[in-house]
Amino acid sequence: MRWDLLWGGGARYGIVILQILSLAVVLWYAFKFAQLVTPRRIWGGALAVALLIALSYVYVEGNSVQEYCLPWLMSSMYYIVRFLIGKSQQHAPKYALLYGATLGWCLFSQVTNAVPIAAGILMVAIVLGQRKEWRNLGRNLLMGLGGMALVAVPLMIYFAIQGALGEMFYAMLTFNFQYAGGVGSWLSTTTGAKAIWMLTCYLPCLLLPLTALFAWRRDQKVYAGALLLTWLIEVYIFLFTQAFVQYAQPMAIQIVLFLNEIWLLAAADRTARGAALRRELTSTALVLLAGGALLLNATYDQIVGYLNTRADMFWAIRRAGGGELPIGYEGLMEEYVVGEAALSCESFTAYADNQAKSIYLRYDLPVYSKYFIIQDWHAGFADTVAEAIEAEFAERSPSCLLVQGEGERTTIAPLIAEHYKLVEAANGFELYQRR
Repeated sequence: MRWDLLWGGGARYGIVILQILSLAVVLWYAFKFAQLVTPRRIWGGALAVALLIALSYVYVEGNSVQEYCLPWLMSSMYYIVRFLIGKSQQHAPKYALLYGATLGWCLFSQVTNAVPIAAGILMVAIVLGQRKEWRNLGRNLLMGLGGMALVAVPLMIYFAIQGALGEMFYAMLTFNFQYAGGVGSWLSTTTGAKAIWMLTCYLPCLLLPLTALFAWRRDQKVYAGALLLTWLIEVYIFLFTQAFVQYAQPMAIQIVLFLNEIWLLAAADRTARGAALRRELTSTALVLLAGGALLLNATYDQIVGYLNTRADMFWAIRRAGGGELPIGYEGLMEEYVVGEAALSCESFTAYADNQAKSIYLRYDLPVYSKYFIIQDWHAGFADTVAEAIEAEFAERSPSCLLVQGEGERTTIAPLIAEHYKLVEAANGFELYQRR
């Protein structure tokens, strides 16, 4: 049996199947989160809808590493929260296996994806230590390491077989530090409209202190501490790095934690402290409504513009008869690289921006260069990265090089002039072949 047929047999709709399954797990755990505060199923549905709305702001183009981390993060967060707010003395090691696998999956995709659960895992360990549950803590640590190994070891074996284990660790760690060291904060170049838009995208993260306050008022101090620690890590990413919209996607699932606290505040209306809590809830709701109205007013044009852009892309794809929206490199690629009368391209690299990142999957081309896309953008933030890119192309020059823009304006312009000849230029792209 061909198991790949379950995922579309290589067709693009196979990705949609994976996306549906991924989102189904996320929404199922949103429903389970609702069960922590009430057995009413309508609240589970409301949480799922709220989460969908929050994710829609930060979904970007979809099919991202953040998207496929969501089910792992959501399930791990559920079991962490359930333990921190519960009365159980011990923590089931089988859930630590899940946490370890989640950490491994997130770390090997993008380090920032692991942030939403890192503080929770640390808090679970601290709680077990305080309770002197040393045996249980040890078993959890072993299972957590085992879960991480289940993800990490196969990947490491694969890269080792390919002779690229060092490159794997370079991409995971060294390169990210080099890049982050020169990239700076997005706040230094932002505009007022972009700042408001980013505040909207990162709203679930920014609401965490309020979520922690409500949890503290319910005497859930350990849980509140985990929320505050998570917030401190996330707000650092938000303020002091390039806070791209997709980075907020894993944080969007924290909206369910905030809304659960709102539900509990409303439910507390029946207690002796009901009147005071009702006033607190009313004032909070008014602040949120006012803030939401201001954000909607400030971002209305951006939202409408985004929807219009997506609609234009949809109709362009329909008019083209399906597939992907044309980018501009199609003619060059299909005539000279992958066509029947193609050039001799034993190795290929696209020296282009993020728009062309899908070119390798689209034409089923192996990645040859360590820096295989958005090279000049990366080189612009740190001299060490620019030097590393030049060294990579000097040592490993692909036989065919697709350049977006003009070759003489790239970081590797001297190498192109010395070792390559121009084959053809079209639609803002240039195709070079190594002499």
